[in-house]
Amino acid sequence: VTSFYPDQIVDNPYLPDITLQAITQMGTPLVLDQDEAYLKELTLRWPNNFFDFEFAALSYYQAEQNQHAYMLENFDDDWNMIGNQRNGRYTNLPGGTYTLRIKGGNNDGFWNEVGKSILINVVPPFWQNPWIFVSVGFVVLASAVLGYRYRVHSLKSRATELEAQIENRTNEIDAHRKEIEALYKADEDLYRHLELDQVLQA
Repeated sequence: VTSFYPDQIVDNPYLPDITLQAITQMGTPLVLDQDEAYLKELTLRWPNNFFDFEFAALSYYQAEQNQHAYMLENFDDDWNMIGNQRNGRYTNLPGGTYTLRIKGGNNDGFWNEVGKSILINVVPPFWQNPWIFVSVGFVVLASAVLGYRYRVHSLKSRATELEAQIENRTNEIDAHRKEIEALYKADEDLYRHLELDQVLQA
């Protein structure tokens, strides 16, 4: 025989603690020097920019009805509601800083909204670092400036060379002109001498 007072039957108000049970890459634990439950920060380096994790809401009354959710801030737009499953995965994460947040609820839907959070730092490949873009931009800019200056110097050198050629050609023309003038004058002198000779002979 079982007796009870109906007004004493209430929902389970217990907010379960959240614990991280494992965080791995292809089955290999990422944390070896401490208990995952106390993990606060994790750094991943490309190309190992992925991880799997398992967590649990610690409510033991009808534990099979516990609910779980997770999200990666700066990556997910909303919570991933996974029901009574207790694991998640992220792959191919871009370089940056993220916060993995996990939370859980008990059998009656009371959620521990504070849950647990872990800072995830993903170090990108070297060619995606900002200083690489700055360096490449500087090299491109310097190359453009040097190319422009070389082009200007080349054009100036060519102009100087052309000016020298024109000056030389002008000097040659002046020399020829002077020679022609001298020959013309000599011709005139010879013509005068011939006329004078004819007069004298006459």
